[in-house]
Amino acid sequence: MAGLRFETPKTFSMDPLAWQTAYLTGIEGLPWFCRRTNLNSTYAIERSIDESSRLSVIWPTKLHGPLLLSTTSLRRSDVPYDLGLELARGTIHRMRSQAFEWQRLGLRLSEEFLNRSAIALDRFLDAILSPPGEDHDKAVETAIENALYSNQLLCRGYTEQALLCRHQQEPRLSTLIGVQLPFAPIDQLSQFPVLELSNTIGIPLEWSLIRKGSGKADYTVPDSQIAWARQRGLRVSGGPLISLQSQPLPEWLMLVEDPFEKLLEAVLEHVRDVVTRYRGKVHLWHVAAGLNAPTELRLTDEQALRLAVHAIQLVRSLDDRAAVIISVDQPWCEYLGAHQEAISPLHFVDALIRADLGLSGVGLEVNHNYWPNGTLPRDLLEFNRLIDQWSLLGLPLMLLMRQPLASQADRNANPKMGMVSSWFPFAHQALPKSGQPPVDVGVPTKINALSPDNAGPPAAADVLELMLAKQAVQGILWNQLSDAFPHQHPNAGLFGANGEKRPLVERWIQLRRDHLT
Repeated sequence: MAGLRFETPKTFSMDPLAWQTAYLTGIEGLPWFCRRTNLNSTYAIERSIDESSRLSVIWPTKLHGPLLLSTTSLRRSDVPYDLGLELARGTIHRMRSQAFEWQRLGLRLSEEFLNRSAIALDRFLDAILSPPGEDHDKAVETAIENALYSNQLLCRGYTEQALLCRHQQEPRLSTLIGVQLPFAPIDQLSQFPVLELSNTIGIPLEWSLIRKGSGKADYTVPDSQIAWARQRGLRVSGGPLISLQSQPLPEWLMLVEDPFEKLLEAVLEHVRDVVTRYRGKVHLWHVAAGLNAPTELRLTDEQALRLAVHAIQLVRSLDDRAAVIISVDQPWCEYLGAHQEAISPLHFVDALIRADLGLSGVGLEVNHNYWPNGTLPRDLLEFNRLIDQWSLLGLPLMLLMRQPLASQADRNANPKMGMVSSWFPFAHQALPKSGQPPVDVGVPTKINALSPDNAGPPAAADVLELMLAKQAVQGILWNQLSDAFPHQHPNAGLFGANGEKRPLVERWIQLRRDHLT
């Protein structure tokens, strides 16, 4: 095994959970299966391939809370790397590279961005030149904070200017936008302003929801939801028809001799029944979700692809007019760092595209800031890079997203599902003792102070607006309408368990009024 070793700053200790999710990537950007160890303040990560690699790890920041940051490419060394310094180098490199690329394409960089990015670089150089100690750690932290804030400014500038360009060609964007309904009778959802939020509605049609208990299908709920949506002129996204992630598999499936063949038979029967029943009433079939990620059934790559191929072919044969998509879970593929035999989502979808099955698009399911089985928190620049990477496949993209919108206890959620932003209760130990924002007072600037209040990942509304600016993104669904119904992910509902409206709702409605049909 070949690996890298890192020393952490003396001002705080690395959270064990954060190091467990660390991974290494090569030139393709795909995580390798890694082994992680730690001794005091030294952390080691190993993989079977002996070549240069980038480390990605959760790091406590003042502006965004715990956030996934990456180093630049590092070669194997007998001397431990300074983890904070390397993460600062990687964050600044990412920011400067994207700024150069966008500026070359005509983006106008704001004065605030130029000042912030200059501070980040200056403080990074100070950190390189200073010996280990409090001043060094403070310089590293200042460099990272200002680089991250520069990333935020850069993405907001891009979003604003890209939307202006899109509107010159299309005064009202035709992007599909809406919410995924919970599996509940439509009369229980009448209190929510779904029509103000949506031009498209997601109808849950999973096998595990419709065929509970004995396996006999009960279509009462989807019948009422689809009829309601059609009466109001909403476009209907039906599915996912197959999902092995969110619901437990039936017990009988684990007892049969060949569980995959029985699964395939049962799933295709369900797909045939649902598509036949709602043919002509559904505009977009969401055939399968999360087949790329590991499940308790432990499907091989071949089995997962087989299941997807048969399901897509069946839907296409039954309804050749509706669009057909398949979605992948954890599109940044963090799970590859912990599962040696897993398939990457890009390779999974690429294989389906090459099979010429008639896919209309690809869904990216981002359960942001959740773990386990979720997406580690990233900044806006990483969301931009994700879309650019997936758009190379040449198919329209749909973002299917959740993110914590509150921090209170959530009794209707899966108790095993946690928020990454709660991992670092000691994060502020790394901040300057005076509590001042990490801005050099010697640099003349009118920039507003960085505020540590409500530190967390990028606001969901900022992610949403960035997605509207991306030509490749032709659909956005928020995957959790309300926390009042049973769900996996805590506090991701646009409405709380008691019906309270989360701040994202008003911003969502305003963005729809400003930009969409």
